[in-house]
Amino acid sequence: MSSHETPLARSPQSLRPPRMGALATLPLFFTLAGRRAVVVGGNEAAAWKAELLSAAGATIEVRAPDPCAEMEALAADPPGGSVVLDRRAWCAADFAGAALVVGAARDNAEVASIFEAAREVGVPLNVIDKPAFCTFQFGAIVNRSPLVVGISTDGAARRGDDQPLR
Repeated sequence: MSSHETPLARSPQSLRPPRMGALATLPLFFTLAGRRAVVVGGNEAAAWKAELLSAAGATIEVRAPDPCAEMEALAADPPGGSVVLDRRAWCAADFAGAALVVGAARDNAEVASIFEAAREVGVPLNVIDKPAFCTFQFGAIVNRSPLVVGISTDGAARRGDDQPLR
């Protein structure tokens, strides 16, 4: 700038960025290391969710009178937190103090009972393939730990042709 030019007056501008658009769900990440999680049911879907919870360090209590072979194998060799099989039906008292609950029930009456019991004690709940009875969803996971990417489908577990999302 030459000596006879006057500097331009600058004033800060307060540009407000646009508001965030609506989210179908809020992606959250739970720290579960050392915390108790309850899995109701012992089928393959329940075993997969129990494995995810164990990999995150949770101590898993499985309530299942007849757990599948995959659940048995997981309990024998968990990837992180322990997986304890309790070969009995669940009861509402099982949920008290849990960090979260996962249910693998197909019977609508049992699903509703699980939902009500978890709601009464304020524990987050996911009933596998029953989004209407979930207070949280599991997203698709890209695991490059410590970088973990979660992808939400807002609880949709199947494509329109009833095939699982992959």
